[in-house]
Amino acid sequence: MKVRQTADVIHGKQKDIALISARRLEFKFTDRTTVFDVNQPFMIPQKGIALAQTNRHWFEMAMYLGIDSHFVRMSGPDSMVVSRENPVPLEFITRYYVDGNLWRRIQSGEVKGTDLGFPNGYEVKRGDKLPKPVFEVTTKREDVDRLLTEEEALKVGGISEMDLRNIRQVIMELDERLHETIKGSGLIHFDGKKEVALRRKTGRVVIVDSFGNADEDRYVEEDDYNAGRIVERSKELFRRHYIDIGYYDRLMQARAQGLADPRMPKPTKELVIAGTNMYMDTYERLTGSTLRVGNPGFFGSMLRH
Repeated sequence: MKVRQTADVIHGKQKDIALISARRLEFKFTDRTTVFDVNQPFMIPQKGIALAQTNRHWFEMAMYLGIDSHFVRMSGPDSMVVSRENPVPLEFITRYYVDGNLWRRIQSGEVKGTDLGFPNGYEVKRGDKLPKPVFEVTTKREDVDRLLTEEEALKVGGISEMDLRNIRQVIMELDERLHETIKGSGLIHFDGKKEVALRRKTGRVVIVDSFGNADEDRYVEEDDYNAGRIVERSKELFRRHYIDIGYYDRLMQARAQGLADPRMPKPTKELVIAGTNMYMDTYERLTGSTLRVGNPGFFGSMLRH
C-alpha cells in the first residue's frame, strides 16, 4: 500500500498514524475512502468517527475475551492510542458467505463450488452461505493485495505452521463472539479481514490495526437477505458502484496490461450521502449504542465491573 510520510506522521489511504512515544502510536481514522487498492481516495463525511468508535467496541470485546490487542485507549472521538507492535505482513480473511472478491473469482472460473465444499454440480450463487468458513491469507505490503497459498503465507509472513493455526483459532474465536453479539441487529456478517502481530517471547497472537467495522468487514441486511436480495451495509457499497459504472473492468484491464490505474471517477452526491448514513447506522446497529463521545459501549461497561 502506498503511503505518504510527513515528520512523524504516516498518511495512509484511510488513516493517519503518528509516533507519540517509543512504545505508543496514535491512529486517526479519517473520512478518506478507497476501493480496489486504487490510490485515489475520496471523502465520506463522518466515516472516521464511526470507524474509530466501532473499532473501540470490538477491541474492548477482545479484551473481555482475554485476547491480546494493541488497543490502549481512545484519544479523541476519531482517534486511539495503540501499542507499537511488529505486525505480520499478511492480512487474514474469514468468509462465511459467497460475496465480494470470492464471488468475482467464482464468476471468472478461478474458484469452483467443490473447492468450497459445495456438492458436485451445485450452481453457486452470490450470497450462498458457505458449507464451512473459508480462511484466506493475502499480502499486506504490496501495492495490490495478492492471495497466497499456505506455503507462500508462511514464507512471506515469516511464521510457522503453528503460528498460522494459532492465528486462525484466535480470529475464529473473535468472529464467533461477534456473530453472537450482533444477533438482533438485523445484520448478517458475511466476511471480515484482520491483521495480527506475534509476541516474540510467548508467540501470543495480538490483534492490530482495526477489525469488525464497515471497511474491514462485510455486512448485509438480514430481512433483505431472507427475501432473496443482498443489500450491503459495508464498504462494498462503493465497490458495487464502481463495478456498475464499468470502472472496475477498466481497472482490471489496465493492470493486466501493466498500465497505470485509470483515474477513478468522483463519487456522486447520492453515493456520498448513502456512505455517511451507512457508516453511522452500521455503528449503531453493531454496538447497540448511539454515536456520541464518551459512551463506554457494552464491553467497556462490562470491563468496569
